[in-house]
Amino acid sequence: MNCPVPLFPKFEKLPSIRPNAKALLFSAGIIFLFMAGGISVSGQSKSAPKPGKAALPVWHWKETESLLKNANDTVYVVNFWATWCRPCIQELPVFEASAKKYQNRPVRFVMISMDFLEELQTRLLPFISRRKMQLPVVLLHEPDQNKWISKVDQAWEGSLPATLVFNNAKNHRSFFGSEVRAEELEKEIEKGLR
Repeated sequence: MNCPVPLFPKFEKLPSIRPNAKALLFSAGIIFLFMAGGISVSGQSKSAPKPGKAALPVWHWKETESLLKNANDTVYVVNFWATWCRPCIQELPVFEASAKKYQNRPVRFVMISMDFLEELQTRLLPFISRRKMQLPVVLLHEPDQNKWISKVDQAWEGSLPATLVFNNAKNHRSFFGSEVRAEELEKEIEKGLR
């Protein structure tokens, strides 16, 4: 079961926002990120924590794309999820168990949160803390999903959860556009290890 909620609203579907208002909203968002420490002067994402706040990397598409192009002989399990997506939450134990099973093998898990940047401190970090998540989590902040979703996989339409298992060194790639079962995930991990 996929989450029926789209990842991000499309501006063109919001008739009350005029082009000048869009530019103003975009500029205000950039200024907010800069002032809040989310963007450095060089334009790179910052993952350094503020005093008293937990650190969580905030990625843009270029960091995600770099991960997806990694050519070392490692199986990567990349899960796109969100705290507001019930099926995403239900499948978290599958990833946690698989990560434990493959901890001494060349298998790396990356949990890419699609939560909203403005909810990082109020929703995402408390969720990670409550669940005692040990898997690496990053927040993908790339609002124009139409520019990058098909680059993850041509079959992906943007629904969550979504999981990509790949080992570029062995030309192995498998995509799940819905919840993944433990047996399916481990089968694809094993293929990537061969």
